[in-house]
Amino acid sequence: MRAITLLLVAVNLTVIYGLFISPEMIEQRFDGHSVYRVKSSSEKDFRSLVKLFETDTMDFWTMPRRGGFTDIRVNPEQNFHLLDFFRNNSLSYSLHIKDIEGIVESERRNNIKLKTGGIDWKAYYRADEIHAWMDSLADFYPGLVSVVSIGKSSEGRDLKLIKISKGGVPKPTIFIDSTFHAREWISSAVSTYVINQLTTNSSQYKFLDKVDFHILPLVNPDGFEWSHTQDRMWRKTRSNHGSSFGCRGVDPNRNFGYQWGGSGTSSNKCSEIYKGPTAFSEPETAALRDYISHSGTDFRAYITIHSYSQLWLTPWGFTSDVPADYNELESLAKRGAQVISQAFGTQYQVGSSTNVLYAAAGGSDDWAKGAAGIKFSYTIELRDTGHFGFILPANQIEPTAYETWQGLKYVANSIASDLI
Repeated sequence: MRAITLLLVAVNLTVIYGLFISPEMIEQRFDGHSVYRVKSSSEKDFRSLVKLFETDTMDFWTMPRRGGFTDIRVNPEQNFHLLDFFRNNSLSYSLHIKDIEGIVESERRNNIKLKTGGIDWKAYYRADEIHAWMDSLADFYPGLVSVVSIGKSSEGRDLKLIKISKGGVPKPTIFIDSTFHAREWISSAVSTYVINQLTTNSSQYKFLDKVDFHILPLVNPDGFEWSHTQDRMWRKTRSNHGSSFGCRGVDPNRNFGYQWGGSGTSSNKCSEIYKGPTAFSEPETAALRDYISHSGTDFRAYITIHSYSQLWLTPWGFTSDVPADYNELESLAKRGAQVISQAFGTQYQVGSSTNVLYAAAGGSDDWAKGAAGIKFSYTIELRDTGHFGFILPANQIEPTAYETWQGLKYVANSIASDLI
């Protein structure tokens, strides 16, 4: 009788909680998920991977690269299909990460243990913690810092931007953003490190007499929060575009209205590179567009921070052609990458997005260059080269942030000194 009673209680609880908890609210686990690394040794190999990239819903951690490696995550159900694809196309591959769940669980435990009461660069922080810290800087440095919301996300979160300026006449401005893709936690950590350097050490940087900074650490706060609470591998926004399979979100870096919908994008709502129903369909990308276009600011550089692969990329992303001033863009990027390497020896490859990787239309850097007219437009893909991928350990936050800051300082000094 007692067993029957307990069973009924369990059933009733399941029914009750089922009314309030949808399946998607159960945190995603990655048991049996693996990452394979495949080598593109020929044009045929490359084209085979591009076709899979554009037509399948597998999670490409890195885009197909001519003569390089591509990392692909699969769940247990996809595993056989991917291995069959490799064999049928005679592709050389290796099992790169065997147990994603183990790495994610280790990250989760360590992050809880390492967190302090405020923001530091020994752990990864949540959206509300980052935004509260930004507000505190505005209170503490009222003559240097101001914080504004440039819009709202799909789920109503503020898109908080911090302005760092010593005042006076309007100055040429460097715009930095990060966390387009939710799972790229290291990108927001680097942005907050840059903010911290510019505020707490502002007297050390003479370029602040001639250059302002506008920094948007969380372009995609909804996806970022989802990656912290429900699905560590979440990439896209969290918008709802009526997928019959319940798929949510758009790749915000395929959603900008400059050459929107071209190569390297998808119309499949379940794809990780879903371009959206229209250009700027996402409130996050529309807000960024409107701010840059209508703030009346003289933006001299646009730098969007992503991970991973250790790349410093220039436009264009929609074509293998390069901008008319490519030599200038490449020269500054190469010098910045060289400065980065001087810190810890970390090597960055420099080049245009399509020629280093593969075409991906609708990116923010192409829009910033082609539509907004910002001369020095770059994408920086941070550490590492794939050993940890998106799950970069917290002990690499500070060195990654420090070396990146050296490169960004070089850009700022160059603009301030009229060297470019």
